[in-house]
Amino acid sequence: MNEQLIPQWLPGILVVAVVAFPAFFFMKRNVVIRLVGACVSVIAVLLLFSVVIGHQFTFTRPQDLPLLILGVGLGWLLSTIGRALHAASSRRKSS
Repeated sequence: MNEQLIPQWLPGILVVAVVAFPAFFFMKRNVVIRLVGACVSVIAVLLLFSVVIGHQFTFTRPQDLPLLILGVGLGWLLSTIGRALHAASSRRKSS
């Protein structure tokens, strides 16, 4: 992997993570349903973004898949940390 790709990918990974985070954090279903919700929300936002800027966006290019996977993974990781912190603070308040 080329080290110059990371600074180029970082904004895209962060955008995908921010879009995927609410589906992972707020949905009260199992992981598979939350993953589907996150993927649908990411696809919808990216397609809306491509319509606004007037550029055709594709999800089938091999160089875009690692960016999308890393972004969704980061969103899942952040939501898991957020859920754990929320549960810990809820238990502390109830004690």
